[in-house]
Amino acid sequence: MKQYSQQNWLNRTILGLLLVVFVQATVLAGPTRILNIKPVIETKAQRAVLKDFVINDHLLTDAEKEFEIIDVPSDRDKIISIIDFAYLLQQYEEMMNAKVSGPRKIRIKRNNNSETLIRAKAAVISEIKKIAPWGEWEIDVLFNANDDTLLNRIKDFDSVEVMPYNNRALLGNIQFRTTFLDSEGRETGTALINPVILKKENVAIMNTSSKKGHILTESNLNMIPIWVGSNKRDYITDKSSCLGRELAKSLSTGDLIKSSDLMNPICAKKGDIVWIVSKRGALSIKLAVIAMQTGRKNEFIRFKNKSSKKEFTAKLIGDKQAVHEIAP
Repeated sequence: MKQYSQQNWLNRTILGLLLVVFVQATVLAGPTRILNIKPVIETKAQRAVLKDFVINDHLLTDAEKEFEIIDVPSDRDKIISIIDFAYLLQQYEEMMNAKVSGPRKIRIKRNNNSETLIRAKAAVISEIKKIAPWGEWEIDVLFNANDDTLLNRIKDFDSVEVMPYNNRALLGNIQFRTTFLDSEGRETGTALINPVILKKENVAIMNTSSKKGHILTESNLNMIPIWVGSNKRDYITDKSSCLGRELAKSLSTGDLIKSSDLMNPICAKKGDIVWIVSKRGALSIKLAVIAMQTGRKNEFIRFKNKSSKKEFTAKLIGDKQAVHEIAP
């Protein structure tokens, strides 16, 4: 029993000593910080500093924020791995205990020509607006990151020539070849860019909530301007084309009305009496016939003449109205 107590005391003493060593080591090392790293950084300086890279830079002291990390080329982007970045941090003793979390690759961009970039974008947009049909529309031009990189390399210029490059589309991603010239017409740079072209359109939306099968009237509709970036014209730009149409599904207030949401209304049901105009050349007669099918506006359905009992096909043009063209 006495031997057991001595062994237990010895184990507890060793555990206590280990705990003291662990706590002292933790205090000396300081708390572990996990720095979240950006996938892309931009800087005007020749050397990127730590605050340029770190999203949660509140974890850094003012001095640490200014730690220089890497040289930034002026003529191209620089790409480093997250492992390379962690290695570069080790040059500073304060960062020895820091951990990093972020993308596998980090792109570093030198933004040392922002004024020229702004001028280049404005000049390109101005030239695009002179080209048909964009010049006849109200448009906006959105440049992507690659466009910015290419245009940022352009030296000072006086004018720019812009040509669509092998495009069929008029909206969305459009490729342009741009040539920048100085005051004497000499080329200072070229760029093949791929911006997004948006067009402002007035489109129809629901002014009220209506269920499937509802026939649209003026009070159900409103027109609002939106930016569209596709040649697919499923939206409605003419309010009159909605009037008298039937909803193919229920829509809520504010919903954009698409062509696929609308159906022509039912103009005749099977067994209805329909007034039909039968035309042959300059001659026409109007008579009442029986609809043998249910049909919507502009559909061809079968009818029966009540007197002759003969059946024929004619086109519905309105509520219980049809027209029958007879070849001369």
